Amino acid sequence: MREARLKVNSSDCCYYISNQLKSEGWAGWSLNSDDLDFAVNLLKNLQKLYLVDVISYCLLPDSIHIAAQIPQNNYSLSYIVKRYNAYYDGRKKALEPNEVKRHRDVKRNLLNISEFMRAFQQRLSQYLSRKYKQYGEKWRDRFSSVLIENSVSLWDCVKYIEQLPVVRKLCESSDAYEFSSWGEFCLRGVKDCINNFVAYLRKAREESFLSLSALVGEFKTELKKPVEDIPVRQWVRGLICGSRKFIEAFKKRRHRLPEYNDILFLAITQQKSRLE
Repeated sequence: MREARLKVNSSDCCYYISNQLKSEGWAGWSLNSDDLDFAVNLLKNLQKLYLVDVISYCLLPDSIHIAAQIPQNNYSLSYIVKRYNAYYDGRKKALEPNEVKRHRDVKRNLLNISEFMRAFQQRLSQYLSRKYKQYGEKWRDRFSSVLIENSVSLWDCVKYIEQLPVVRKLCESSDAYEFSSWGEFCLRGVKDCINNFVAYLRKAREESFLSLSALVGEFKTELKKPVEDIPVRQWVRGLICGSRKFIEAFKKRRHRLPEYNDILFLAITQQKSRLE
């Protein structure tokens, strides 16, 4: 029996999400640039419906990596109705303001990170099935997620995500990989994710004056460091990553939270391991 996914509605943390395509069967080959381009556009399209802030993403030929946050806003009935109906534009039954239960269900789904990822993986699978005429399960397992504290772990998480193309030897520098949020910003000036990154770091660091140019400069400097210096174990095996206070708070709130240290990572005492 699967454990329930760890979720929280809080402005001080976000999710690192990843999944891998099956290495056998239909997916014995890697996704090509057209497939990855479709996946990037799909990720952007779903953000027009789901209330999810994507902070960073990197889509690789065999895996997906995303840092995202659920905004802590009290969205009104009229806003949900307008957003839902504008997205589907007649392709689904319109959501009416007097449909209280349906509105509640729609709002809950639009604010659910699992529903967002389910839609992304399902639509990408459908696209691949149509294109390659190969059917069946495309993903190795359900997506994994790590709950990370914005104030101490978000920076390391985004750095890890954006350095993956270099680690995998797909390019020499992160700013040259077009299927990632950092590469998209550096190559085409698209600021959607980088603006979210700045916004969440401002809150986490309590630095309302933090500018986009300052963060870009600081991040570029970080990305020049050897990829071997990136702490990775918490992103591959973790469940929660943050300060001791952050982790202890969740232990108290979640009585079923596992006690073994293998999945609880203190960001202040991270051990760095060489990337494979």
